[in-house]
Amino acid sequence: LYNTVKAVPVNPYCADAEGILFVGRLGKRKGVYDLLQAVAACESRLSQGIKIYLCGDGETEKVKEAAACLGIADRIVHIGWVPSEKMESMYRKAMMFVLPSYHEGMPMALLEAMAHGIPCIAGNVDAVPEVLEDGGGILIEPGDVSSLKRAILLLAENPEHRHIMGDCGYRKIIEKFDAEKGMRELERIWTEVKRKGSG
Repeated sequence: LYNTVKAVPVNPYCADAEGILFVGRLGKRKGVYDLLQAVAACESRLSQGIKIYLCGDGETEKVKEAAACLGIADRIVHIGWVPSEKMESMYRKAMMFVLPSYHEGMPMALLEAMAHGIPCIAGNVDAVPEVLEDGGGILIEPGDVSSLKRAILLLAENPEHRHIMGDCGYRKIIEKFDAEKGMRELERIWTEVKRKGSG
């Protein structure tokens, strides 16, 4: 069974959002320093309103220092750890979701972003390619800052592309990772196991 998330009937993506959203523990494993470098590399092409929202605990002070050294401290909004019930407001701020991890399972934050119709960029590791296949997002190799920069610019500069990719990801959640479908599949499996056990 896959990880699943609750999907709403209508794609809730906010077309006017200007945030680049990162959700996860701040550190090298999740690729947050690569994100900072990529943003610094394309900073001159990003509109003034674009902010990078970092939701998570971890190496907060090191991340702040890195952002200052790269000259992008004014772009960074440190949110800290956010309870799941309060993440809705963050998803409404997101024009894109970026998780350039070096290691992952099947990240719930990625599934939740897709369920909100947000176009996603993520590391090509573990189960992530299965989630983002068929146009649901952009895969980048871990540590490839140049590819990450290009992916960010592609989405930042092309609203239509954001809409198409986000809608594709949203439909992927509905079809494959929706919680109600997951529950029905679990019930089917248990029924089958019980039938075989009693036979």
